[in-house]
Amino acid sequence: MAKRTPPPPTTSSPARKQRTNVFLVPAVQAPTHETIAARAFELYLGRSGQPGDELSDWLQAEAELSAQAR
Repeated sequence: MAKRTPPPPTTSSPARKQRTNVFLVPAVQAPTHETIAARAFELYLGRSGQPGDELSDWLQAEAELSAQAR
């Protein structure tokens, strides 16, 4: 029969019982389709509703909102 080694003794030292504090940082979320659309519409209205710059409005809105999220 093989000899069994006894388990290591348990200690009640404070070092073993301490836990590390973990702080959760919220993940940066990309702006939603709805928030980009709302900001793009604000940019459109800021130009007095002149048509023809939809893509520029969208890209500017997306860039602004993404920068705010960081």
